[in-house]
Amino acid sequence: MSDDLTIQGSLSETTVPDLFRTIIRSRENAVVSVAGDFRQDSFYFRDGHLAFASSTSTDLGLADVLLVAGEMNLGQYRTVTERAGVSRRVPDVILELGMMNREELSRAMELQITRIVNDAITLASGEYTIEFLEDFPSEVTTVSIESDKMILAAIGNVDRWSVVERGIGSVDRMVRQAAGADARAFALDLTEAESHVFGIVSEPVSVATVCERSYLPNFVVCRTVWALLVAGLLEDVRDSADEAGDERREILATEYELEGEVERYNTVFEDLFGVVFQRIGDYSFDFVDRVVSRVSPQNAALLQGMSMVNEGRVDVDQLLTNLSAASPHEKRQIVQDLMNELLYGWVLEIRTEFGDQLDAAVATAQQKIRKQ
Repeated sequence: MSDDLTIQGSLSETTVPDLFRTIIRSRENAVVSVAGDFRQDSFYFRDGHLAFASSTSTDLGLADVLLVAGEMNLGQYRTVTERAGVSRRVPDVILELGMMNREELSRAMELQITRIVNDAITLASGEYTIEFLEDFPSEVTTVSIESDKMILAAIGNVDRWSVVERGIGSVDRMVRQAAGADARAFALDLTEAESHVFGIVSEPVSVATVCERSYLPNFVVCRTVWALLVAGLLEDVRDSADEAGDERREILATEYELEGEVERYNTVFEDLFGVVFQRIGDYSFDFVDRVVSRVSPQNAALLQGMSMVNEGRVDVDQLLTNLSAASPHEKRQIVQDLMNELLYGWVLEIRTEFGDQLDAAVATAQQKIRKQ
């Protein structure tokens, strides 16, 4: 692999905190860029710790954040923004005007980074890029912040189940405390809820089991498990704590690649399901069962733990869990064989059920796969 590795994808397939988790877990130098809601945010990580963030949103500029927080009045705001213009940085202008010293400016920039993180953390659509770097950019002004605590707090403010559900993936997800997490948890001064959930996961358990054992509402438990996973205090049971850096990179890259490959076929399965549903309505769910029954026993084992009633879609998180013992190279070939076999099952079952009536839809689906 090259020294610099770039991963790209859609936010519909992951969450911003889980992108952060990728960097925290690998302890790399990296830039995570997310584009959505008519803006682009960039998050700079040094050795797995968030060190800086910027946003093209006019509401998230340093002067705007300070004005909203009451740390700057309108007169100061106008002076700073007028002098900054397009070529000068707002922090430099603030220092030149003597409005803040460097320590105060550092706290102000930390407030801005917190606002950017909080604003981006629930983005559900858009594109992302992760660029792993050999060296951290020297031109980026870093801020000394407790990034893990910041991210934990940001996730703790999420109040949307759809976001948390995507974050945990499945309540059947098996988690455990990461190696050395006790010391880190103590240093982070966890909240009562975080400490409570962290204590339950003293042995490998599913998220559903944590919910059963906790006195907290299920939503809070799931959100807290997600936050602890992102902070690196918990990890998936299938993760290996002893992987070397290059091997971790390859595994991460492979998983993102496979997510994209599975989603490529899922869009086609959704299209075919929609055509079938128009013809036979709720009987389409039985139809999907027949499609799956055409899969070979070896590949059918890879679908364990999944419900294919969601428009015939394959649950990529569960699939990766079922593939945990395979090497990156083996995973690519296994996934390709499985998805092709499922597509073939769709074609056979459609022709068995409808004859040549839906040949046009089948041809479109096959062409869509070839073009992608």
